[in-house]
Amino acid sequence: NPLNGTRLGGQGIRSIRATLAGQFTPDISNTLIISYDENENNGRSMILEAVNRDIPNYDPKVPDAPNLWPQRLLDLLERQKGRSVHDIESALRQRDRVQAWSLTNTFEARLSDSVQAKLIAAYREVETDVVTDIQVSATTSEQKNSLQHMSVEAQLLGDAFDGRLNWVTGLYYYSESGLEDSPGDFYGKWILQQGAIDNQSYSAFAQGSFKLTPDLTLTVGGRYTRDDKKMDLRQTVSVGPYTQCMLQVDNGGSLGFLPLDACQVNLKDSFSKPTGTI
Repeated sequence: NPLNGTRLGGQGIRSIRATLAGQFTPDISNTLIISYDENENNGRSMILEAVNRDIPNYDPKVPDAPNLWPQRLLDLLERQKGRSVHDIESALRQRDRVQAWSLTNTFEARLSDSVQAKLIAAYREVETDVVTDIQVSATTSEQKNSLQHMSVEAQLLGDAFDGRLNWVTGLYYYSESGLEDSPGDFYGKWILQQGAIDNQSYSAFAQGSFKLTPDLTLTVGGRYTRDDKKMDLRQTVSVGPYTQCMLQVDNGGSLGFLPLDACQVNLKDSFSKPTGTI
């Protein structure tokens, strides 16, 4: 990269983990794991190879959009033809960066000689930031994502009939929420895409394995799951002082763009399903 002297594709990785384990009594223990991971590289090279001059840079959905390809794009193409594919021009620092940290805790307690309780809880956050540039062609984009995950599982497990029966039952909960913000400049058009998700999952389960003979075991299990999912979407494009919503909805058989002051689509769904194994 001639602008900042850093090689494209260069990568840096940082990770750290810590474990704290405690045995409070002979029957009660707890294990806590904390981790942090970061992966960053200096972007990916994107090389302009051709321009279709027969297709004007005009968007009929945005009446004020320019209808000619900028001359700087054609000039860039001519300069690139005289270079190796390993040499590019870049107007900004390109990068791919992912950061994640998590916390997992497992609590175990033996209630009797044949029954044990276990509680597993976890939380995780992930953030990504990706910046791309098609050389110096005024086509840039940045995608930022932020996700949060949480899960809790409670188990009761044990054995019976002199160890011939092993069983487990429990409850499970999972939550996922996140945001995405993706602005980009496309030859004078400022495009903004945004989204948000909120997902919840609940389940109850039970399974048992019974040894019929020393060589034959019967396993029976069941699970009931319910999922609730939500997603909010927003997309706009701006050219100069003019901004328009890019989301379309069905208007009785034809698609129409939403007004700018209501430029959001809200999607949601819920479903549940029992499953079993034998």
